[in-house]
Amino acid sequence: MTQHSTTAEPISRSPSPKGCNKPLMTHLTQPERRQLEQIASMEMRSLSATARLLIVQGMQQYQAATEAGAAEV
Repeated sequence: MTQHSTTAEPISRSPSPKGCNKPLMTHLTQPERRQLEQIASMEMRSLSATARLLIVQGMQQYQAATEAGAAEV
């Protein structure tokens, strides 16, 4: 009698989209690092995936604010 596995094979998943191949090193203060760790824990993400998410969101907000400022002139 053969036993069948009841667990599914793990799915390989990358935390960032394809094409993300340019590492970026940055420095944080201890309070900033703790805050990043807390966010990563709440989001259940790695530190690097969380940092990337926050950077991308920040760039989008910056772009929107810049475009809004240019439209007011």
